[in-house]
Amino acid sequence: MTKDSRSTNLSMKALAETRSLILGGAFAPGERVSEPLLAQRLHISRTPLREALAMLAQEGLVERQASGRWQVCSYTIQDITDAIEVRGTLEGLAARTAAERGVSQSMLSACRRTLTGLDASMGLSGPDNFELYVQLNAEFHSWMAEASGSQILIREVDRVCRMPLASPSSFLTGQEDSAAFRKSLLIAHHHHWTASMQGLRGKI
Repeated sequence: MTKDSRSTNLSMKALAETRSLILGGAFAPGERVSEPLLAQRLHISRTPLREALAMLAQEGLVERQASGRWQVCSYTIQDITDAIEVRGTLEGLAARTAAERGVSQSMLSACRRTLTGLDASMGLSGPDNFELYVQLNAEFHSWMAEASGSQILIREVDRVCRMPLASPSSFLTGQEDSAAFRKSLLIAHHHHWTASMQGLRGKI
């Protein structure tokens, strides 16, 4: 394993375990997260932990205070449901806008590469690679916004992805060993292909 791969694995481990602690109620809403204590609890260095906290901030689970300290965000189940609903609506609008305005060949090629990469990451054409799936899944959802060519939609999709647990990857890491979860990913990936081909009128 290379140094970069090991660093990524440690960051993903810190991400999954810290997310589980927060969602499991180990930290109260508004509670400060002590990096030294959390690093000790997870038996991990502070560098991958900081990377994990930065990713959790994008998911809306923690926020960085002016002092530089991390704090757990407050949110409700309704907040999560609303945020996911808003993201789905905006991504649907982005796909429709892309179909209506047209998408460059380079953008279409990029989408095909991402979808084909997702095929491979799920073991459809070789050994599976869950970390790659998480990365490419995020790329696909980002591509949907960019394909619209609308700076307003790109900005708003990015904004909603930072709401509590609204990121496309929020519920992925930490469940990769579940057979039922992996089956749901296959269904979701089929929807990726279907939505892309229908939304862009079969141009991909």
